Amino acid sequence: MLFLVAGIHADTITLRGIGKPQLIRRLTIDKIDYLSATDLFGAVGAKTDWMEGHKELEVVLGSKRLSFEVSRHLCKVEDNDYNLVHAPVLRADEMYLPVQQSLFLLSDVLERVLVYDDDEGIITAVKEGFNVSGINFLTKVNGDLLEINLTKKLDYEVFVSEGNWVNVTIHGGRVDVPRLTRRKPHEKIINVRAFQFDNSAQVSVQLRENVVKFHANYAPDPHRIQISIENTAFVSQAGDSTTLQRHDEYNPIDVIVIDPGHGGDRDGAVSKNGLKEKDVVLDIALRLETILEKSKRFTPVLTRREDKNVSLEERAQLANVARGDLFISIHANSSDQKGATGSQTFFLSPAKNDEARITALLENQDFQVDNPDATDRNKKDLDFIIMDVLQTEYLNQSRQLAESIQQELANGLNVKSRGIDQAGFIVLNKVQMPSALVEVAFVSNKVESRLLAQEDFREAAAEAIYNAIVKFADRYEKDKTSAGSQ
Repeated sequence: MLFLVAGIHADTITLRGIGKPQLIRRLTIDKIDYLSATDLFGAVGAKTDWMEGHKELEVVLGSKRLSFEVSRHLCKVEDNDYNLVHAPVLRADEMYLPVQQSLFLLSDVLERVLVYDDDEGIITAVKEGFNVSGINFLTKVNGDLLEINLTKKLDYEVFVSEGNWVNVTIHGGRVDVPRLTRRKPHEKIINVRAFQFDNSAQVSVQLRENVVKFHANYAPDPHRIQISIENTAFVSQAGDSTTLQRHDEYNPIDVIVIDPGHGGDRDGAVSKNGLKEKDVVLDIALRLETILEKSKRFTPVLTRREDKNVSLEERAQLANVARGDLFISIHANSSDQKGATGSQTFFLSPAKNDEARITALLENQDFQVDNPDATDRNKKDLDFIIMDVLQTEYLNQSRQLAESIQQELANGLNVKSRGIDQAGFIVLNKVQMPSALVEVAFVSNKVESRLLAQEDFREAAAEAIYNAIVKFADRYEKDKTSAGSQ
């Protein structure tokens, strides 16, 4: 069905590389592309089961079972949630799924990368035998991100040559040279070249801007090599923060940014007996800093070390300039319900329930004070960043970090565990690294406010967060390879 509505355009695109070429209906709503679920899963040979008048869909593809629901941005892969960012929509009794996230998901399930070319109206399933599948280029707050997509994890080396060429040698790489080089993925790219050798492949990308500093790493889900190219103009705006140094530039989990919430004239939550959130979380942050320093494994960076105002955007900028590997924002919760108790950890994503929305609203108040007219702009910002972190490793890793922290809080504190949740926190919005926001306990609860006032409880909270950092780092570094920075 082809139709035009205000803000909506429908047409068809072609899927190639799985059997004969097949047409798939495409719907564009407010510049977001969606694909017909019927056409897409039919083209890849999946079994489908529709319910509730095409509002819910169960899919069996290979050994995996997936489920989707109209207006719900989380879908299920087996028993795990997968964030589609943009919820499926229903048009003319047909469910449409957001293109990019759906293809990432199917790439993992099919173990064949699906590459979307919106200009040409083509989705290409990378041919068997090729394991270097494409190039992405994303503009970041503090620089640019060049990604080389792979079908599996491969060793690699990165070097920059004269003329702003970023060269990536991929050991064991097999590349379809004509397809990879036929178009430039971004206006900042002058040229793309690819070379196939006996035991490796090389992808070379010529950029318009000077490459002064870069950092490379491997990222899973989906597999890709990421080259982060620093914007030196952004770094120079950060003043004294540029003096922060890593003790091991190549350690993927090294710099830990600790963010004590609120401060200065922003008290945060206040208990009936006058205990202020800003004081509690600063004390926990300083204790965590001491533990991290004693470990000699990590370099802690605090967004504030005293009772002063630091805007949420300044906190994110400091974290990015410090080239943090993890960002942990520490808070204490509050509720109008006297019985509300427990610890909880959040990661950045649209809130999925009213409680998470309320918590985000409370913690975002500082931003609203500093930027009274920024509500609409920030919502667009949040949507972009969520898309951004999904295309890199940060959304998945932020969820894993939140799970690790919450597990340790549950083990180390004598308070109820409220589990992990997701919400749109401004302080996490522009942080370019895995991040989580911790609500240690409720200042508004009589019992927990007494606990928060005790030094041993704050020390236990700091130790729990530290234990979570160690476990996350150990797990993460098993699967992550690092390349040097220049």
